[in-house]
Amino acid sequence: MSHFIRCRPASLALVLVAAVLMAPRGAAAQFVNPLATNVGIDAAAVNTYIQPGVLRNTNGSGPIADGASELFGLNTADASASVDAFGLHASSAVHGDSSNPGYSAGARSFAGLVNPFIIVPRAGFTGTQALLRIPYSFGGSINIFPSLAACGSCFGLVQASVGVDGMSDQFSFLGASSQGTMSNPTFFAGGVARSGVLEGLVPVNTELYLRAGLLTQVHCQSDTVLSCGTEALFGGTLSYTGFSPDAVDLVWGLTPMAVAAVPEPTTWLLFGVGVLGLLGRRGTLRRAR
Repeated sequence: MSHFIRCRPASLALVLVAAVLMAPRGAAAQFVNPLATNVGIDAAAVNTYIQPGVLRNTNGSGPIADGASELFGLNTADASASVDAFGLHASSAVHGDSSNPGYSAGARSFAGLVNPFIIVPRAGFTGTQALLRIPYSFGGSINIFPSLAACGSCFGLVQASVGVDGMSDQFSFLGASSQGTMSNPTFFAGGVARSGVLEGLVPVNTELYLRAGLLTQVHCQSDTVLSCGTEALFGGTLSYTGFSPDAVDLVWGLTPMAVAAVPEPTTWLLFGVGVLGLLGRRGTLRRAR
């Protein structure tokens, strides 16, 4: 949870500059608003008026994770979310079984991050601004079983964003799959992969904030004949780093790891024991039919 110190803008700027210049090189920065992380999960294998399911929201000041699995007969719902140095991760999966016709299974997962950083000039740098570059990588997939065309009441959604306060260059993505979006090219079923570099001038010796968010949500309701399932698998997910071509150093609240290339959607490992368990259960159900 962030802690806020109230002071006038001029005093705040003086405090930040003094803290940076007086700190020994390599020492951890003392941020006015420290690292803030958040995850939320929602898993319900049936309508919540029948069985409430799991609904949790957790705040932290470092790497954080949560996950849940729910059952109702042969219906399943799984949600998992985490934030770490590799980025934001969120996956949701549901199975609506024909033995529970008319009942809805739903899952949702969210991961959020506010990562403070300061750009510290090296010896000889006299500018008041530096060029900041934020490479990012985003990927995963939405899958609907047995198919999008054959599942009239299945729905999957993913929403992602990353940006730095004060920089106009930002990344955002919204995608969904359902019967109602089959003819709309803005939406998709299957895999998605995006990468790029955000770029802009930002002030040095000033506390800045990178903000990122990732949400997945799925829903499925079977009929008396056909079971169905929906997955939004973004367990490898929204990653970023930061650097500048100028003679400056970036000091982070949570130092990001290098951004890896986005794998093909079929190679993603499912994130969370619950989702892995769902796949095993699905195989058992198919063999039993």
